[in-house]
Amino acid sequence: MQVEKGRVGQYFIFVGVILLIIFFSIDPGAPPLFGFFFWGIVLIGLGLYLIRRDWKKPPPSGRFRLLRKLRRQPKDNANEEPKNDV
Repeated sequence: MQVEKGRVGQYFIFVGVILLIIFFSIDPGAPPLFGFFFWGIVLIGLGLYLIRRDWKKPPPSGRFRLLRKLRRQPKDNANEEPKNDV
C-alpha cells in the first residue's frame, strides 16, 4: 500500500498547528515551552514541503479559447503583404 506524500504533509501541518495552539494557550505566567513552538513550525514547514513536492500543474482549460484564437489572427495577417486592387 503506497502512501501519498501529500496526505502525510497534511497530517504534519495538522499536528504542527495543534502544537502551536498548545504553545500559545499555555499560561503566560508559566515559563514558555519553546519545544512546542519549534516542533510546530518544523512540522508545518515539512508538511508544506511534502504537499508542494507532489503538486502537479493542472491541465490547460478550454476557457477563452475563442478569444485566444481571435488575438492570434491579427498577428498572422500582419505578416502578409497588403493587396492593391487599384
